[in-house]
Amino acid sequence: MVEVTGFVAGGWTTGHRTQRQTSLRMCAARDGDTSNANGNGVARKKKIPSEGLDQFVIGYSVDKLGWCSATTEVQEGELAATVLPASSPGVETRPTPEDEDDICTTEDEYCPEKLTPRAMTPYFVDTFRMSSVYINVFRDTTFVIHIPGCILEEPLFESIMGDLATLSIIGIKLVLVLGPKRQIERRMEESNLKEKFVAGVRVTDENMLRVIKESAGVLLFEVESKLSRGVVNIPTRNKISVVSGNFYTAQPVGVIDGEDFGHTGKVRRIDVEAIERRLGQRDVVLLSNVAFSPSGESFNCQSEDVAAVCAGQLKAEKLIYLGSNEVIYDTATKSMVPNLPLRTAKEFLEMNAALLKPAFRMRVQSCISALSHGVRRAHILNRFVDGVLIMEIFHRDGVGIMISRDLYEGVRPASISDLPGIFEIIEPLMDRGVLVARSRDQLEAEIGSMVVAERDGMIIAVASLGTFSDSPEMAELSCFAVHPQYRRSGKGGSLLSYVERVAYAMGIRQLFLLSTQSFAWFRERKFLEVSLDTLPESRKQRYNRQRNSKVLMKDLSESDELEELLIQVQDEV
Repeated sequence: MVEVTGFVAGGWTTGHRTQRQTSLRMCAARDGDTSNANGNGVARKKKIPSEGLDQFVIGYSVDKLGWCSATTEVQEGELAATVLPASSPGVETRPTPEDEDDICTTEDEYCPEKLTPRAMTPYFVDTFRMSSVYINVFRDTTFVIHIPGCILEEPLFESIMGDLATLSIIGIKLVLVLGPKRQIERRMEESNLKEKFVAGVRVTDENMLRVIKESAGVLLFEVESKLSRGVVNIPTRNKISVVSGNFYTAQPVGVIDGEDFGHTGKVRRIDVEAIERRLGQRDVVLLSNVAFSPSGESFNCQSEDVAAVCAGQLKAEKLIYLGSNEVIYDTATKSMVPNLPLRTAKEFLEMNAALLKPAFRMRVQSCISALSHGVRRAHILNRFVDGVLIMEIFHRDGVGIMISRDLYEGVRPASISDLPGIFEIIEPLMDRGVLVARSRDQLEAEIGSMVVAERDGMIIAVASLGTFSDSPEMAELSCFAVHPQYRRSGKGGSLLSYVERVAYAMGIRQLFLLSTQSFAWFRERKFLEVSLDTLPESRKQRYNRQRNSKVLMKDLSESDELEELLIQVQDEV
């Protein structure tokens, strides 16, 4: 038997429908007689079985527990974990027949009228709903992640390892490629060895190879030890199985322009079958920068290149590099660019290769190479942001740079399957009278004239382009709306630009719209207010004089930019 000595502290508890302040008892279990403090501070003897371990037990004095029906007081900016119907203005507070037996009618002098609820961020539910979609999509897919050795000396090392363990527990198959550049530099200084680089590639002699092997081993063991402990502070077993080995073979770089690169190597072949077998067993696979040739020679391979080749041959869902604080900036919109299509990334690299830092240029090149060999998306993340992996992978907007082979964000013609997303955007605006009311049947009939802006499968903006047989060079822009989460972020401007270009390619030269509240926004984009008589006759007959909408028009024939983009639009359409 063990002794349990208790002491009283104030606390809160939550019942089925209510919360009630109670006495909180914390007990430290240790060998000997048992003493238990009740709510009045009076010790009571109680025998409990000993499990042979010291432990702390948090419990509540049963004789002090109670319940009542009370209004939960919620502070601004908080979301109560338990909110009673009476706390919502305008909501019927009379209990339903099923609940009448559960309403407390006893007047308890200790029952407070207001209770302080447990609170959480109001965005938690929305964020979790969004993340759950990605958790389901990425389960059983393969991620190849490059881990630079410098993170061992940085404060977020353990946090990053914990996030990697979380990804593994969720069901994502992880291949981690380790790059011990920082460890190599440290050992070179200690050994008084000089480094030699040719065209950004390290020349590796025998002495250098010995240092590289030692540095690679240090990084390998540190990462493996942190991953093996799993995710801390969660209530379930979460042991992570980590494996490393000769999962790829190397070959020498050889002699280039008269320079013998010695033991510097490059990937010869990835053992895809062996890696996939270990991933199927829920192992996390670690790859080092040191690999062997079929004859047993050791070679130092560039870890960024190993990650790209491995991701390509595994046909991985994602390739991720943990970089520093690099960003790509759009000078036109004065905003950071979160995503580049593969074609744009190639053009960006060609134009800016000489201006980019060597490490960033190498990552962009590796991303492009991997995507060209079958990887769907590649990411370059700022490793100095705590939780950057989780935010980039499980949030629609992400926080890093993404280069994608598929359509992550773009504008395209709408389809029937887009109707739920379209209706979600325009329904609140129709209820407020900002947009003309349309039924789902009307939207379905007009779907052929609509375009949508999409971000990773989510409809974020919509517009309709209507033409007129009696005025073939005029078209109406209608049903123009942007999702609330993406307003003031340039999405509306991008959609309008696309519609104008498509209209110009169709031979439209005057684009007009009717607006009761958003006309100022369109005026800023060179739309001018015109009289009702300017409209096509068929449209004038359908004008709703009760709404008294303003008529705005833009002359597309005066835009030199649209003429230049005509060929590009024809390709997109």
